Amino acid sequence: MYNRISFSFNHNTFGGICFFYFLFTVCCLLPAIVYSQDSNKVKIPADTNAFCIVGMNDGLLLKGKIIERKETEIKFRDNNLGLLFLKLKNISFIQQAGSGLYFIFYMKDGSLLHGKISNQNAAEIEIETKSIGITKIPAERIKEMRHIEEKDMHRRKYWYPNPNSSRYFFGPSAIPLRKQEGYYQNADVLLNSANYGVTKNFSIQAGAIIPFAIFLMPKFGFKVKENLHLGGGMVYASTLIKFRKTNYKVGALYGLATLGNNNNNITFGAGYGFSDMNNTTIFFQKPVLTINGMARVSRTVSLVTENVFFPVKYCYYKAEGKVCEYNYKQSFSFGARIMKERTTVDFGLLSIPNDIISAFVYLDFVIKF
Repeated sequence: MYNRISFSFNHNTFGGICFFYFLFTVCCLLPAIVYSQDSNKVKIPADTNAFCIVGMNDGLLLKGKIIERKETEIKFRDNNLGLLFLKLKNISFIQQAGSGLYFIFYMKDGSLLHGKISNQNAAEIEIETKSIGITKIPAERIKEMRHIEEKDMHRRKYWYPNPNSSRYFFGPSAIPLRKQEGYYQNADVLLNSANYGVTKNFSIQAGAIIPFAIFLMPKFGFKVKENLHLGGGMVYASTLIKFRKTNYKVGALYGLATLGNNNNNITFGAGYGFSDMNNTTIFFQKPVLTINGMARVSRTVSLVTENVFFPVKYCYYKAEGKVCEYNYKQSFSFGARIMKERTTVDFGLLSIPNDIISAFVYLDFVIKF
């Protein structure tokens, strides 16, 4: 008969704690800085007489001419707003006719067109479409235009990007948040958190499980090649309620590999952690493993699964004395994500290895900012 369950083994050293935080600095912060150094590089067309479309980080599109180029900003004359001074760090892209970027055009009469801009001037835009070829659109007929990926058009319907591709129900993928992009999440009422993209490769999540604990989750992620992202980070949590006059603390360093794109992917993760209680630090002997995935089945619905495998130490007594061994226990979750452009609702069933409660309903609401 099992008489004790433990998630760790005794290895209490001050040097171990220092080494843990050293790994955090090297494996998390340094790569984030290195891969974010080119986050503000924007290609500026050499021909300042050509009409351009300038996309800002907040989604605003400007149409006009670049009057002057400087090291940190451009002077731009917009067709509607007049002369503007635009900081390069606030610009997502600058597109000149024929550069191959794809746009969707919402017309004032309710129709829509999508294609590549082949030519443009102050009065009209010429686009190349797959259905009707090259056509010219008077600028006054356009209600709104958006820069999109061509692959996001499905049977004349625009599938807006997955607003939460950087996470599953709660666990992260290696896909990073965009710079200056973030979200607020509330899960099962008690869990509240916010995540913010500090750079294009580094984000920080912080939150609380009210009134029990607080946590911090810095993460980095970067695209290695098409359909492959790598990343990693740290999890640190502390209880708000003291046990024997001390707070219970846990933490882990983890690595991630995500195969696929923002809509359909699978993420493999592994991490080593520690716990600290009564001023005794215990390091986990075996890694925690995760396998998470999502599959977008329609414009507004994705299927999501999040699965954790964690080592459990069992100790029992035999004739020769006390014997301890490690086995993995599993926590599985399955559900769906309902998506709008800036909000999502996740719901599913989460199983946990527990003799009293084996499963509970997971429900969260997320709003992007």
